[in-house]
Amino acid sequence: MCIRDRLFGPTCDALANAKWRPDDFLQAPLVVLALARLAGRDERSREVLADYAVRDRVRGAVQSLLERRPRLRDWRKQRLSSYIAYYLTAALLEVVDGAHDAGDGYGDDGEFRLLALLGIDRQDVGKALARSFAVARDELCRQLAAHAAGDASAFDVVRLAYSLSTYVAVADARETVARLGNDDIVVEEPNRKLCAAALRAFFREQRDDGTWPPGQAIFLRSRRSFDVGNAYVFFVDVLATVLGCGLPHALFLPYTSEVARTTTWLETHDVDGRGWRSDRLAPGGPPLAWCTAQALRCASSSLRVVRSLLNDHVLDEFGGRGPTAPDGAGFERLLDSDMSSGLSLKGVVRDRVIAPRLGGPGCEAWSAVLFGPPGTAKTTTAECVAKALGFGFVVVDTACFLEDGISNIASRIGYVFDRLKKLERVVILFDEIEEFCLDRNTPGIGMESRVLTTAMLTQINDLRRAERSVFLIATNRLNAFDSAIVRPGRLDLLLFIGTPSRPARVARFEESLAALCPGRDNEADAATFASFLEAHWDVAMFLNFMESERLKANAVAAVRDGAALDDALLAGLLDDAAATMVLRDDAARDEYRENLKLTRL
Repeated sequence: MCIRDRLFGPTCDALANAKWRPDDFLQAPLVVLALARLAGRDERSREVLADYAVRDRVRGAVQSLLERRPRLRDWRKQRLSSYIAYYLTAALLEVVDGAHDAGDGYGDDGEFRLLALLGIDRQDVGKALARSFAVARDELCRQLAAHAAGDASAFDVVRLAYSLSTYVAVADARETVARLGNDDIVVEEPNRKLCAAALRAFFREQRDDGTWPPGQAIFLRSRRSFDVGNAYVFFVDVLATVLGCGLPHALFLPYTSEVARTTTWLETHDVDGRGWRSDRLAPGGPPLAWCTAQALRCASSSLRVVRSLLNDHVLDEFGGRGPTAPDGAGFERLLDSDMSSGLSLKGVVRDRVIAPRLGGPGCEAWSAVLFGPPGTAKTTTAECVAKALGFGFVVVDTACFLEDGISNIASRIGYVFDRLKKLERVVILFDEIEEFCLDRNTPGIGMESRVLTTAMLTQINDLRRAERSVFLIATNRLNAFDSAIVRPGRLDLLLFIGTPSRPARVARFEESLAALCPGRDNEADAATFASFLEAHWDVAMFLNFMESERLKANAVAAVRDGAALDDALLAGLLDDAAATMVLRDDAARDEYRENLKLTRL
């Protein structure tokens, strides 16, 4: 558990018991949002909310939010500003999602556990979210119409921004909202053209110095007395909300200059290196905590969007694909292979690469060499790791480094790695690049090859130190690499990817047999296949993935066609496969056995 995770529980405890009022519509949405988010991530935080006094207080706050939700009948005279309406909606969405499927026992159906804990009627929440969506959509359309008509008296950039953010936030959660059980809940998919038009209008209103006009006040009606600066939204909070509302980052590509303009304002308005003050406040005062928090949130949101756009640009240049939702199905379907010391390839990759990045235990590995004979699914393994993590995936091969010609390889290496080091949440596969990493002690090696190896040493080292993406090097010839390339520190793991293990082949045979011969008792045939492999493993072990699949397919086809599966039939099929197998000579098999010992964890 990282330090940040250990702080969740104490933070939730302190916040739940702090002095805040459940009926304060500036405090309550922010506090409820934070508590629900913590409850969704941390068991200790859920225990805090289970305390009777805390639970009663939070329930009161949520009920107050439901009572003050946007209403269609109020039309343009809503009781809350678009700013507060957004945070009210965000808090309700977080309560719906808080502790969802967290395994804590709240609720009977495994859903909406936090709602069940607080005793909140899910239909009331569903109705509130549907109304927030409808009111935000209508207000967004009104603001766009006023902007298109040039009606400055009716247009308000803050109302535009927060109506857009509310609209997108609820629309993105429409499937969850629909499960709240209200028949009259109607939340459509966000209209991409409407969102693009809203962004265009929003960024057109930016001033030359990177700021925006004040817009709608935070409170529409209040008996309190406010400093004029506190009465209006700090423009960096507006931009941070728009950047983080859930819109595809590609929609922000035309506006990177505008985002940079605001970043420049932040850089030039830091008060003595101690924080920020809102531009709505009188100049000359000290930095304020709330302004500084919003400025840092804006900088973080800007960085996240720019990095995402840069990721997409680099992946597009090299023919890669972007991140997706984690999906381990492909990895689980991979045929496992044996390694030294009784370990298996999938077990090591799961423990060192996948599990630590998905919240499990283990020491993270950032780099590895996947080495072994041809046809052992090294590329497939790398791609399945990327899918299991939900990372992007890109292959960099020899042709990529030769794109500028042989005479410019060194500069091209620098160009490629400069871009790869900017990637985040990507699995990078270097495929068969040993020609650029040749052992410098090899007799007769030329000076150019030595220079290329030295250049690759530096670049691989820098890519590993960046710890932003996982990179794997696939090769059939580990012995060709310079020893400095594969030393610990540059490459965390040396993983021999051999032929499929015997249990993996038997399991594959059973699956295929069950699929082609449904309803048939296949236990005896599966036992025959397993015993045959065990008896002839000295030959069968050298069948690579495709060769093993062909043997399995031929055996299954024979059973389907009515043949009796026995040792004689399987021996004939094995002889046919062995005649053309990649590892059919003694030298290749001896090298295979030696490579088994080179695995390094």
